[in-house]
Amino acid sequence: MPDCLRKTGIFIGALFVYASFTMVSPFYSKIAKDLGIETWLIGLVYSSCPAASLLTSFILQPFMQKFGRTKILLIAMFLQSLNMLIMSLVPFSNFGIAIFLSFLSRITAGCGSALFIISSYSILTSDYPEEISKMVALVEIVSGLGLIMGPIFGSAMYLIGGFTIACLIISVILALYIPFLYYCVGPSRPYILSNDHISMQKVAMKSKILLDIGMQLLAMFMIGYIVATTQLHLLKNGIEEQNSGYWFSINTMSYFSSSFIVSLFPQGANKPRQMLFGNFFMVLGLLFIGPCPFILPQELTYIGLGLSFIGLASGFVYVPSMPHMLEVAKYDYGYENDHRLNDAISGITNISLCVGEILGPIVAALLDMLVGYPMAATIVAGVVLGHAIMYMLLSDALIYKLVKVKIVSEKLSSELTLIQ
Repeated sequence: MPDCLRKTGIFIGALFVYASFTMVSPFYSKIAKDLGIETWLIGLVYSSCPAASLLTSFILQPFMQKFGRTKILLIAMFLQSLNMLIMSLVPFSNFGIAIFLSFLSRITAGCGSALFIISSYSILTSDYPEEISKMVALVEIVSGLGLIMGPIFGSAMYLIGGFTIACLIISVILALYIPFLYYCVGPSRPYILSNDHISMQKVAMKSKILLDIGMQLLAMFMIGYIVATTQLHLLKNGIEEQNSGYWFSINTMSYFSSSFIVSLFPQGANKPRQMLFGNFFMVLGLLFIGPCPFILPQELTYIGLGLSFIGLASGFVYVPSMPHMLEVAKYDYGYENDHRLNDAISGITNISLCVGEILGPIVAALLDMLVGYPMAATIVAGVVLGHAIMYMLLSDALIYKLVKVKIVSEKLSSELTLIQ
């Protein structure tokens, strides 16, 4: 199968999958509230998705080798379709059934997201090693576009036929895309294996990779944080329910933009410095989204700016992280070219994202109940600032060696060895 068609098939699949993620978030909180589900329980419902994804990530790697990455990718699309079908039934349920269906939908979505993210990243980074940074950036650009489309499509369908119709339409689209995805991607390519013993746990414990894991966790923590209580915050500030999806799209549009900007940076650019910039910018976004009661008035303009800043920051924090992990694994820690390394780092990435997504809604819901949304965002801003300072001191952000220099040095040493 031509590479361009193969890549396009995965990118379009990512577009649909990520659109299904954000189509639910602007509206579910209000629907759950109307059914009598309390805020803390809504936070648990949202957190059950990354919890399921987290558990799936730990056990997926041997199945990837046994069944092939293409089959895992197709199963992921089926689970996402099933998730939207289940979610469409929630508005018509009583309290108990609504809670059961909510958890079932989110758990199904979590399993599907783990399968899709890990298999797609593994395919793109292992089959196209010379384009790793570009592939990850393109996935995030397409994902960002999907995240933008989700709330906009959801808001449009909400006006036409309501929440259920929107869920059913995306469920059908995902199901119909499965055979086309198989046609584009084709059977899995054979694994390239080395003599290295590659353990996901040992790779994750390398100091530089561990710092990047913290950045990935931060990026998804902020997404989970925003999803859980920001809709209710917007409603309190005068935004109508049917328009909340458009406000969420401010965040996703900004993420799309920053992902595109990062994709333009050269392969040897200072990735730790990009992540550090995003970390500091995220602090600013949190101070605005509250807005911080000590320095800003309670106005929608500042909330919109906060959503935008956090979206921009997330792209700079997340997009360079996985390519940098693969770089340091090979050039700093001596791992050979092995598709199991790609599987391991794809799994590590999904695990760190899941942990962040689990913590985000829980922290958001608890702090919102204890101190209110503006003060909660201010407290989180202080914690994120502390993380930025720690990363600046411990990482290579200020003394980064260009990857090109490492590659040239590696080639020269190998040529000298041959001459000798």
